[in-house]
Amino acid sequence: IITAMAIYYFTYVVGKPEFLSVFMVATSIARLVATFAASRIGVKLGKRRVYWIFVSLAAAGFASSRFLTGTPWGFTFMFCLATMCGSIAASMNTALFADTVVYGEWKTGKSIRAFTMALMNLSIKVGVLIRSAVVTVGLMAIGFVANTTPTPRVTEGLSSIMTLGPAAAYVLAAAIFYFGYKIREADVLRMQEEIAARKTAQVIP
Repeated sequence: IITAMAIYYFTYVVGKPEFLSVFMVATSIARLVATFAASRIGVKLGKRRVYWIFVSLAAAGFASSRFLTGTPWGFTFMFCLATMCGSIAASMNTALFADTVVYGEWKTGKSIRAFTMALMNLSIKVGVLIRSAVVTVGLMAIGFVANTTPTPRVTEGLSSIMTLGPAAAYVLAAAIFYFGYKIREADVLRMQEEIAARKTAQVIP
C-alpha cells in the first residue's frame, strides 16, 4: 500500500513529486538498518515478543504520520521509524515459521517442514491481492481523478489511505499474532527434546 500510494501522495497531497525519490531512499535505508539490528534485538527479547511489540509500534508510527502530512521531511522521518519497526518484526518471520514446524512435528509426529515454510509465500500473495483492492477501491471512494487539481476531500483521502491503511493492517496483525500465536521459546525447546526422545526410542529396538 505504501509503495503504491506514495506517488499519489507526493504528487497530489504534497505537490512535490520529486520528493518521492527522497522518501523511497530514506525508507529503504530504514529497512536496511532494521535488518541489521533485528538479530540482536531478537536474541535479547525473544522473537515472539519482538514481533508483536514492533508490529504494534509500526502501527502507532504509521497512524502518527497522519498528523504530519503537511511536512514532507517530518512525514518521511516518521515513516522511516515506522518502517524500521515493521522491518524488525518481519525479520522474525522465518524463525517464527520454523517454530511452527517444530510444533507440527511434535503434535503429529510427522515433519512437514517444506510445506510449512512454503506458506510464507502465501501471505505475500494475499498481501498483493489486498493491496490492489485497497488502492483501487480507496481511490474510487474518494473520487480521485488523475491529472486534475485535487479537492480537499481527495487530499484527505489520499493521506488517510497512505497512513491509516498500513496502520490498520499492523493493528490487525498485532492482535491476531498476540492472541493466536502461543508458542514460546521454552515451549520450542521442550518440544525439540521430546521429538529427539521419540526418535531415539524408535531407533533402539
